Amino acid sequence: MKQTLIGDTECLGDEDETIEQLREKFKLSTSRSEQLQILTVLPQSWTLKKIQDVFRTSDYMARKSKQLVRDKGILSTPNPKPGHSLPRQSVDLIKNLMT
Repeated sequence: MKQTLIGDTECLGDEDETIEQLREKFKLSTSRSEQLQILTVLPQSWTLKKIQDVFRTSDYMARKSKQLVRDKGILSTPNPKPGHSLPRQSVDLIKNLMT
């Protein structure tokens, strides 16, 4: 097996290319949700420190990704924030206009 260095962290074997592709996707992503989803794919054996070092991310993002894996499994995304809903009066008014 070939040893290479990814960031400041050592990785072994064929994982290198996959990790590098995930790092690139993470770096290019502007969506926090997508970044967290990428981090959920990492090996469970990786420590928070290793995730932070390899992906240059915060402690919060590393902890949140580990929590997502525990709660929902890999490739999961955080629950979306609820949007603003229309007042009941507006919904009723629109329904009346449409009928």
